[in-house]
Amino acid sequence: MRGEIVRLGEFLPQDKQLLFRWINDPDVVRFNSAYRPISWTEHCAWWGALNSTDIKRSFAIRALDDDRIIGTAQLMDIHPVHRRAEVSIRIGEQSDRQRGAGSEALRLLRRYAFDHLNLNRVFTHVWADNLRAIRAYENAGFHHEGVMAEHVFIAGEWKDVAIMAVLRQGSDRA
Repeated sequence: MRGEIVRLGEFLPQDKQLLFRWINDPDVVRFNSAYRPISWTEHCAWWGALNSTDIKRSFAIRALDDDRIIGTAQLMDIHPVHRRAEVSIRIGEQSDRQRGAGSEALRLLRRYAFDHLNLNRVFTHVWADNLRAIRAYENAGFHHEGVMAEHVFIAGEWKDVAIMAVLRQGSDRA
């Protein structure tokens, strides 16, 4: 899937080491998860199971002009009856952030969810203080649905979590 800035595609063998570094970098992980060091064995098990189930689709986000991976995009908990999935993205390097790559990756992933998986709803949970991520989701057509107060405990503090979603019917609003 190609956009104007990035493309979504398969993971390549050369991505494995960089993804291991990102998942073990607290400054990368803190944007959407509690930090927990991952061993090489755990990482290899995750790598081996990538896209081995129908309830999760994971993609590498790559710059258009080369094979360099700049992030990951996932549809998780894909539910075929309720036709919904949760979305998550991560841009790994600071130098690749705030350049529109995340918003475009979300639009591509949303299109895949609606056009290829026939989903009706794509949603996310995002830290309410992660304004950069919230802007990326808004730019991709997601709308605010609510806030769960003090829902997660991250790096020694409680964080509110915003719920954002886009419906198939409103998918042309991005």
